[in-house]
Amino acid sequence: MFQVEFDPDTITYRDLLNLVFESHTPHHQTRNTQCQNVVLTATGAQQATLEEFLLSQGFTADGIGTRIEQLSRFSPAEDYHHKYKLRAVSSLMDAFDAADYDDEALRGSLITATLNGYAAGHDVALVEEPSASG
Repeated sequence: MFQVEFDPDTITYRDLLNLVFESHTPHHQTRNTQCQNVVLTATGAQQATLEEFLLSQGFTADGIGTRIEQLSRFSPAEDYHHKYKLRAVSSLMDAFDAADYDDEALRGSLITATLNGYAAGHDVALVEEPSASG
């Protein structure tokens, strides 16, 4: 599971729902409980948007395999789960080790997120780290 922090002035919750439902088959749910499709809502407004979105797609929460749940708490996974594919490429990890990246820096870096996507075989857009000055 992963948590997405977003700026609603940049992308709306509905746009995120479009991305989520385009990226998986909502009528199918894997039996592997560590890899299930779940959409969490954090607010009443998000719940209402989700319900409207599902109706517009001809879905109901009970009629799809994707689990729909209210977010009650979120705990990050253990460090070794973060950037899992990147961690398997020792030549790249050597560079981050040499630059003194610790687990927190690996977890929070946009560059490591991009490289993790590439290591997993995805065609991802290159991102830039925010400058130190702002």
